[in-house]
Amino acid sequence: MTQMEINRSSLGLYAKCFVALFGTSLWVFITMLLCTYHRVDPLSMIPAALFGTVSNIMVGANMLPDSLEIGLLEYVNAWGILTIIAGALTIININRIRTKYSDNEFAALFGRIMSFTLMFIVVLGHILMPVSAYLAG
Repeated sequence: MTQMEINRSSLGLYAKCFVALFGTSLWVFITMLLCTYHRVDPLSMIPAALFGTVSNIMVGANMLPDSLEIGLLEYVNAWGILTIIAGALTIININRIRTKYSDNEFAALFGRIMSFTLMFIVVLGHILMPVSAYLAG
């Protein structure tokens, strides 16, 4: 068995591995804001974000040597997939509130609260977790 140590002198490797994940997270926020403020159903745009995340996992996994252990790459990508799924569930709930209960004000309030919550979760998982791993390593 061989081992390779990767020099993490800067955050460049992180940026290369997760540039597509940032784009897909931004795409989910755009769809949530469209649903919240413009009363449209952008749920069909979510599969593009999931495709981008899966392709990001494949590209990132091929950039690094296989360590046979779960590392930062897998954690951040799993965090991204869960964020996208939470965004899709939020859009489904906003649309359900609008169609079944005809309550547009509550749907908009729910969408704003969930958008800020998901934004906090993305900052926590995509920025804070890798920066803390970089500073500790």
